[in-house]
Amino acid sequence: MAKFSELPLEFIPPKEEEFKVWRLQLGSNLKKYRERVDLSQHKAARALGVSDQAVQNWEQGLRVPRGEYVAAMARLYRCKTSDFFKGVDI
Repeated sequence: MAKFSELPLEFIPPKEEEFKVWRLQLGSNLKKYRERVDLSQHKAARALGVSDQAVQNWEQGLRVPRGEYVAAMARLYRCKTSDFFKGVDI
């Protein structure tokens, strides 16, 4: 992981409000693709090896899933990882 001092000069951390909007859009997309394969949050959580609360937090935009869970959800929901980020801009 890069230290803050190693980040490119053009890197500007997102404003909290922008990040909140980003998380909400990501969560909305996660929920949409889960529902397309007719999985409940509980069943998705079991398949991913996480708690029901984790899936709920991701879908509500309260937390952001780690990369390995994004990849696992893409396989489980039969879509591409990039599908989760459609309409998500920062």
